[in-house]
Amino acid sequence: MLSSDPALNASQSNFSNLKDVLWYQETLSNIGVDTETALAQNSLVQDINNQLVTINGQDVLVAQFKLDLFNWTMLLMSPLNQQQTEISSGFMFSAITVLVVIFVLFLVIYKLLSYFRKDMQNDDLVLPYCKMQSDEKIKYLIDTNAFKDQAYLALIQLNEFYQKPITTESLPVLLGVGSKISEFLLGSVHKFNSKSEFGKANESQWLILLQDTTEKEASEFIDNIRHGLVTIQAESEEQQKVLKFSTCKVHLSEQDNFASAVLRLKPALDNIKIVDSLSLVDEF
Repeated sequence: MLSSDPALNASQSNFSNLKDVLWYQETLSNIGVDTETALAQNSLVQDINNQLVTINGQDVLVAQFKLDLFNWTMLLMSPLNQQQTEISSGFMFSAITVLVVIFVLFLVIYKLLSYFRKDMQNDDLVLPYCKMQSDEKIKYLIDTNAFKDQAYLALIQLNEFYQKPITTESLPVLLGVGSKISEFLLGSVHKFNSKSEFGKANESQWLILLQDTTEKEASEFIDNIRHGLVTIQAESEEQQKVLKFSTCKVHLSEQDNFASAVLRLKPALDNIKIVDSLSLVDEF
């Protein structure tokens, strides 16, 4: 501190020429300044504003500005290690706090959902995900008339579960039979018709969209599917008993959408008749 009052003057001060200080010399060298000219006796102080220098192993940020009134160049030295530590600590505390709040909110929401789901549960069960895709692609192709000419929509229905609620007693049987049918369709549909799309309508129904197919080819396809389905060997006698199904198909037109096509399939399903393990084919 500089003052005209002797009582306010700093004591035990040590004044050095900036050009003799090692860190200043290294900084000039690092920024590409000609040190021989810059360190000459009458040379001006070089611009080292916003330079990061190392003094006694500590990072220091230099702020430089000019005091024209006194014709002085002031250098403010700001050690960064302590500031970095404080910033890092503050960031870590904030991040941990946010994570804790998110985790608590997740637990609260999960508990609430579990509570309401348990409250709403009844004997009608929603079955777990099956590896077969849903019928959404078929819906899209029909609703947008994106299917190829001469298209047929075919449906496979497990008779035992048509328009009946799935209960805790029937669940294991349906899981076993449904998995067998899905596995068969995944391995066989494209072999019988490479232009087909297929998926699950629900846990006891499967839809197949045959594209660019004649009436004869569609009938042969259904026959092949039926033949393959009746040869499926279930894992238990109880599953084998309910491995009875119906198939039906409908010819699609440009006026059709997915809902209208399914409505034309429904009369066949409403007249399901079980004959041993074989199915009836109803065509509309």
